[in-house]
Amino acid sequence: MLANALKEADGIDAETILLEAFKRGIADNINEKAKELDVDLIIIGRHGRRGLATMILGSVAEQLAKIADASVLLVRKH
Repeated sequence: MLANALKEADGIDAETILLEAFKRGIADNINEKAKELDVDLIIIGRHGRRGLATMILGSVAEQLAKIADASVLLVRKH
């Protein structure tokens, strides 16, 4: 999946990183890695759930947007 993402980013200087979250939340894990790498922008996809589904299930992307020190771009698949 990461290799395919790099192929689709043809012409863009990008790097993929696989993170594993065991005891921490996923958003916390991504934020910590972003701080470590001193990134300016985090781009993350979201499912597009709304209302009750997001309230019950939560959204990693939205949580990350709230806690991240870097700018966060939320991308919804069309």
